[in-house]
Amino acid sequence: MYKINLKKHIDDITQKKRVVFDYLFLSGLILFHLINNAIWLFLDTCPPAWDESAHLCLSLRYLELLLHPTRDLILNLIRVSYYYPPFFHLSLVPVHLLFGISADWATMSVVVYFAFLIVGVYKLGSFLYCRKVGLLSAFLVSMYQSIIYMSRFPLLDIPLTTVVTWGIYFLLRSRHFKEKKYAIAFGVISGIGLLVKWTYLFFIFFPVSFAVFKSIREIDKRGIKNFLFAGISFFIITAPWYLYNLIPIIQRCFQAATIGAAEGDPYFLSISSFLFYFWNLEKQVQFLFFILFLVGTIKLVKEWKTNYQNRDNLIIMLGWIVVPYFIFTLIGNKDGRYTLPFLPAVSIISVFWIPALKKEIWQKIVVYGVIIIGFLQCIFFSYGVFPDIIAFNKLHLSLSRPPCRENWKHKEIFDFIMQINKEKKDFVIDRTNLTHKGRMKFINRLRQNGFEVKLIVLLPVIEEIIFRNDSREGKIIPDNVLNNTMKNFNMPFANEGEVKYIFE
Repeated sequence: MYKINLKKHIDDITQKKRVVFDYLFLSGLILFHLINNAIWLFLDTCPPAWDESAHLCLSLRYLELLLHPTRDLILNLIRVSYYYPPFFHLSLVPVHLLFGISADWATMSVVVYFAFLIVGVYKLGSFLYCRKVGLLSAFLVSMYQSIIYMSRFPLLDIPLTTVVTWGIYFLLRSRHFKEKKYAIAFGVISGIGLLVKWTYLFFIFFPVSFAVFKSIREIDKRGIKNFLFAGISFFIITAPWYLYNLIPIIQRCFQAATIGAAEGDPYFLSISSFLFYFWNLEKQVQFLFFILFLVGTIKLVKEWKTNYQNRDNLIIMLGWIVVPYFIFTLIGNKDGRYTLPFLPAVSIISVFWIPALKKEIWQKIVVYGVIIIGFLQCIFFSYGVFPDIIAFNKLHLSLSRPPCRENWKHKEIFDFIMQINKEKKDFVIDRTNLTHKGRMKFINRLRQNGFEVKLIVLLPVIEEIIFRNDSREGKIIPDNVLNNTMKNFNMPFANEGEVKYIFE
């Protein structure tokens, strides 16, 4: 009896040491990315572009409403955006209050989501296999160049990837909704996920459907009951915003689906369309880690034939990748970052087989190789230091974004605009807005701030544009993109103000 208790005591101490090591490793990994991103943002002087600026502006609108509340506060918060759900933007409000209004501080808050992503992948890999797989997959996903790249911009992709990972984790822990606390946790995190971005549904649809199917097939009343609890939690969180904005979202989705043709994306039924996200995956994880994923996929097929106990979880993991892949393939508008939320599954599949290698020496070679390549890749692509072995392929450089030291003088420009407006002087803003609706959004804001708006419309001949485009050196815009752009142009309406036409 004494020996058994002593052995148990030693096992408990060993387990505690492993847990401490794991969380020290994860803390060190998170600290590395925090410092690396802080250095990168300090060196980069470019102002936020396009979508980044839009999300930061939305967060400021939420801040303004919360600082000056009215009786219609809840309704006004719901109305801020009819397309982007509010969770991410509201999460930036405390950052603005604590550190002031700063694009860099708002961007650094994305690292918090990044940290939760690393911990979530660790928990998921440990639950599916073992703690070694959890640690390896957490490290690997944090070193994917697309993940590092997107963690430096105030966009929805890292937050979405994080909530998808935790949603899958709680779903698996619920054992097809048999465990009540994990089922409710899944409902809550899914509600948050849908308030981050509505494409959360694409990644969670198959795993949830499979879990519900298993509960119904097994006639598991407890599982069905807990699923209803999860659904109620989900509905309470998401209903206020989505019931108000559902129709505008659907309308906007149909509009967005047509953008792909104008941007030159492949036709959705073409071979290029079906292969788009496959080749994009190689770009997201980079070549060597892509090979690691292919090896892991082969190992997974072999495990499928022998590991019956874990097969349901493997089905959910594969569905996490395959179903969103085909959904985004069938959508005309394509972008490499849309599939970012299935990269945690890719990382787990890439490394699950490594601890099972029979010879310890091979385990160490592969693990140390992954760690060395991960750190080198992170530094090379973050700061533009490319040895010949990496720089040989331009495709590999597409996600490289070294800090930009250009001074865009955007603060001076804004100050200048406000000054000349006070002096009642005219100035020109060069901004192309093709549609009446798109122009009115900015015209109304300018008028609300005391500006008088006049339009200057350049009317070029499409044939001349194509001729000049074909004569360019370097990047050439496809002809179909130019033609579709011209088709989308709306002539100015009377309510847009005075218009001057210039014919080229």
